[in-house]
Order: sequence, then structure tokens, then C-alpha cells
Amino acid sequence: MPVAIELAKRVHLQRVDADMYEDLEYLGKLDKQFAVYRDAVWATARQEWMYVIDVTNNKMVVECPLTKRKRHGQVCYHPDYTQTDSFYRGLDLAFRLYKFLIKAGTVLCTGDSQSVGSQKLWAKLCKARNVEVWSTRRNKDWQECFVNKLTNRLDTWEWNPYEVQCLTVAHKK
Repeated sequence: MPVAIELAKRVHLQRVDADMYEDLEYLGKLDKQFAVYRDAVWATARQEWMYVIDVTNNKMVVECPLTKRKRHGQVCYHPDYTQTDSFYRGLDLAFRLYKFLIKAGTVLCTGDSQSVGSQKLWAKLCKARNVEVWSTRRNKDWQECFVNKLTNRLDTWEWNPYEVQCLTVAHKK
């Protein structure tokens, strides 16, 4: 099983000024206060940067670099070290961003290592309506994941979705 990673306890993301908005592409709203933007300047064929911005305070609250991958024949995007500003933690903004991206047709995949928070987020995605989480191991058949009631982590009937050489993806039903 991959080693769980530790992320910074305190994260302070930057304020967004008018010049920065010129470099961002608006994708949609999560609600009245939060909107999703894509960095149009730094986007490449392999990586894109997604942000959740508190539009009432012009504050970047979630930063999510997505790396394009092709695993087991599946084109998917891996969220590399998604960060949420410390002041905004507990509002499920990373979860809401991932769900927004999945609803827009983006297939997300887990990384080889995950923080405890990331493992919880994927379990929450697995429970979410209109989201399916599937896992495959070493080019075997895909199996739909469920949340183990004892561990509150992703599970399948035959293997642990957190194993090395295992791919777990989430997409819209």
C-alpha cells in the first residue's frame, strides 16, 4: 500500500486582483460565493490549474493542479496536491470542485500516494450521487468501489484500491 503523505497544516493562498482575472477562464459557480476558474495562461497539454475563488472577497481558496494521464487505457486527470486555504477548510470546497469537474465530464484518478484527507475525499465521492468510483489492479477487470463501513475508506470485493499498481477513477453515472 502506498505511504500516506503529509501536507502542510497551514495554507494561505493569494488574493486575486483584476490583472489575475484576465489570465483565468471562468468555468462556473459552485454557489453565490464560490466560482471555479481555469488558468488559461499556464495550461499545457499535460497539466491544467483549477481554482475555486471566493468571489465576494477575491480570494483564491482552493488550488488544484491537474495532470493528464493515460492509465490502463483510460485518459484521466490526477489532482496533484490540491490545497485549500486554512481559513476555508471544512467547507467541502475540494470535494465540491472535484464533483464539479466530474459533472463537466472530467475523469479524475487517484495518485500513488494520498493524504488522509484525500482518502476521505475519495470515499465521500464514492458516496455522492451521480458519481461512480471504479478501481482496477494491474490491468485486471474494473470493479466498482464502495466505502468500507469499518475503515470509512474505499474498498472492492477483491483488492485494496490503495495498492501500488492500482488505478481508481471517478466519473459521472
